[in-house]
Amino acid sequence: MITIFFRRIRTAGALWRVRGGRPRESVRLFPGQKALRYLLPFGKVEDVIAYLKDAAATHPDGVAAMGDDMEKFGCWPGTFDHCYGDHWLENFFTALEENVDWLSLTTPGSYIEAHAPLGARICQRARIRK
Repeated sequence: MITIFFRRIRTAGALWRVRGGRPRESVRLFPGQKALRYLLPFGKVEDVIAYLKDAAATHPDGVAAMGDDMEKFGCWPGTFDHCYGDHWLENFFTALEENVDWLSLTTPGSYIEAHAPLGARICQRARIRK
């Protein structure tokens, strides 16, 4: 079973607790998967499901999350027709519902309540690669 919410897929761990500069200060992070950033909504729905299914087989208790600009779901040139006119978004959500035997939908908070962090890490300064 893989859990999905929209912020990205973990590759080596479901979630990390990151320590800040002060004792007992931490934040929980969900590492991202670059592939989802480009698959949603530009890949074929069946390719997205195949990607998630492969991730579920590789990481049975994993989490998929995708964080990106929501503009690509209708504001960027051509994306409104693609997402809504061609029914990409509707087909994607239908495909998620059709795969509930191995895929579940949740919120980040609910996932955190149900799963302990895999460990603690100190994060270095970084930026998103575009």
